[in-house]
Amino acid sequence: MSNSIGRITHRLKYVGILLGSAIRHDLQYGWTKLYRPSKKERLQFFFKTVEHQGAEISYDELRKILAQPSFGEIRHLDIFVGEPVLHHDVLTLGDIFTKSLPRLKSINFITKGVSHHIVLPQLISLAKALQAMGIGFIVSVSLDEISVSDTRKCMEDELNSIAAAIIMLEQSGLPVSIRYTLTPLNCQWADDILFWLEHHNIQDWAFRLEGDLILGSGEDCALDHTFSSEQKFHVAMFLDKLARHRRVELSRRIFYKRLVNQLLFDKPGNANYTWRTNCLTLDTLGNLDHRTLRESRKNYLCDMPDSASTRDLLKRGLEVVKGRYQETLGRDQTKTPTLLSVRPAKHNHPSEWKRVLITGWYGTETTGDKAILGEVLHFVKQHSPTAEIILTTLNRKISHQTSLELDDLAGASLVDIGKASSSALIESVDAVIVGGGPLMQTRAIQYIWRIFSEANRRQKARIIFGCGVGPLYTHEIRHMTTEVLQMSTAGFFRDQESYEYSRRLAPDGKFGVACDPALAYLQRWLDVNGSLKLHGRQQQSQISTLLRANTGEFIVDLGKKGLEDLNAQFAYKIAGILEQVCDTANAKAVLLAMNAPWVGGDDRLINRMVESSFTRPGALQVEREYFPLNKLIQSLAVSDAAIAMRYHGHLFCLALGIPFLSIDYTGTSGKVYSLIRRLGYEQWAEPWRDMDVERSARRLQMLLDEHVYWSDYLKQQSRNMVDLLHNTYSQVFDVARHQ
Repeated sequence: MSNSIGRITHRLKYVGILLGSAIRHDLQYGWTKLYRPSKKERLQFFFKTVEHQGAEISYDELRKILAQPSFGEIRHLDIFVGEPVLHHDVLTLGDIFTKSLPRLKSINFITKGVSHHIVLPQLISLAKALQAMGIGFIVSVSLDEISVSDTRKCMEDELNSIAAAIIMLEQSGLPVSIRYTLTPLNCQWADDILFWLEHHNIQDWAFRLEGDLILGSGEDCALDHTFSSEQKFHVAMFLDKLARHRRVELSRRIFYKRLVNQLLFDKPGNANYTWRTNCLTLDTLGNLDHRTLRESRKNYLCDMPDSASTRDLLKRGLEVVKGRYQETLGRDQTKTPTLLSVRPAKHNHPSEWKRVLITGWYGTETTGDKAILGEVLHFVKQHSPTAEIILTTLNRKISHQTSLELDDLAGASLVDIGKASSSALIESVDAVIVGGGPLMQTRAIQYIWRIFSEANRRQKARIIFGCGVGPLYTHEIRHMTTEVLQMSTAGFFRDQESYEYSRRLAPDGKFGVACDPALAYLQRWLDVNGSLKLHGRQQQSQISTLLRANTGEFIVDLGKKGLEDLNAQFAYKIAGILEQVCDTANAKAVLLAMNAPWVGGDDRLINRMVESSFTRPGALQVEREYFPLNKLIQSLAVSDAAIAMRYHGHLFCLALGIPFLSIDYTGTSGKVYSLIRRLGYEQWAEPWRDMDVERSARRLQMLLDEHVYWSDYLKQQSRNMVDLLHNTYSQVFDVARHQ
């Protein structure tokens, strides 16, 4: 009880802080402006760019411009420059601005930081002079124009130069901030930049978006439409991760969340860009006003507002309180069993399902989970072509992207999983399906338990569709899982182990056993796109990887630091294996990702760790961008061999007939080992923790040499499993068999 009171007190204190910030914000930026006209308090000074043609103004002409009355209230100055334009003007310009702007309080100098041996000594001298006058000075290093390439070499060279500049500035006592603008050309490198910032322990940094920002117009920041839909999702997930980053302050987190909603849902930004209406712009050609900025930089930046709005702060506070209340309510509701009796379904046959609710761990789906969902949808539409689909989600942003990638999900409704057990919703459907993934140890199982409880009360069909079962550690979670199994009216499991576990928990359950539904989806893809797979092959052998970082779910005897060290060692070993085989077979290694969103672990991060340990960059290709389901299958399908660690990475290779070296990260009682044993594929499996580089390299080389045999073997195993799946459909759901 005391712990609960303490948590509530902490949350209320947090909300109080947010409310105080909101009041201060309105006093400074809102209410006071009702009683006094807006003043131009910020000046942005741009050096001549390539687009500008004409002669620059002289120092005397600059002084005359700054003497105009409109500059009398300027308190903040931003100087935008690009090397090597600026060689000797820093001190002179500093003297002109400080003498011409009597109310000046701060100068922000924005530089690329590359030609630091020329510019930085002058900045240091200027900072000392400004300090004596009581004027603040900060250097903002822009990374917008650094080079990016597949080998990272150009980018790394420039970042090393910038790092040297930052060290020089910090040693001189100057505050430094870093800014990086995400564009369609560089957005896939965002995580590389973030890693670099964290590696160098840089505290003040921000990411921005390229867009059409019209200063002073009062309009929202419109995002550049040159971002593809996949790039928008990639950037949105990166910004969503930043919105939860420990080094990002509250107002910036809220700003990032707003950009995410703009990118994915086309929601208006409504951001308080207060500096837009109190800013003047001037360049070295003498052009003055907002129009100049629009002409000189067609694509400006969606930049962070001065502070979060009152509405944003209060909304965040309410979200915190509501989230804590729902967590507490969820704990209270799961303490007492509510199942009184199992009721039969009114419409248990798939042909009778006119409206279907599909639930599971959607909102955290990997590419493999999308393939599962694709098969669930195919099964429903096959037997009830006009059925309306409702999908529950733990994260609407991710499931929204999934709906763009699966044709059968087009037009489906998304509903938050916490609201899916409502009486009205359950009454409106004919069936509830748990589609794929395991019924496992997670508090989120309570959502499925509630959905099934309400569906049982209203006599709706309750289906287990190809799930695994376990691990289950606590009595509470085991109890809810048991009741979900007991309430099911039909279903099947993906493997024998899950089936037997379910029989122990629910002996009276009427279940079947088959395989993971994703295999059927992939089999159909191969049947349609087999010629594409052959056409995409190249003369140079390709080895693909489908890796993931291991987690505490499977490694329970180590702390966070110990697990991080083992993941780093694993990445180093993978690099060693690939280097040996690529060298021997003249092959190319392509590092793919089964999961790209930060939710559930971004596989591209472990891929970057492999890349950093690789000494032959010409033989390695790291896919940094976001791959939708179809593109990932296409990229994998042309491989001659693979290293599979993700469970569904194994299944993708199996269905596509790609010989793979298996990395077993789940242990001898886990799903990977169960699958490998079922396939009779033990000779090609390596334990994650004790993986031997030399042995693994020999095995991978043998798979390349014996590619044809093992490809045919895997395809046949896949066909056998899918054939069993179709038979299970007929037995469990009493439907005619379809191919």
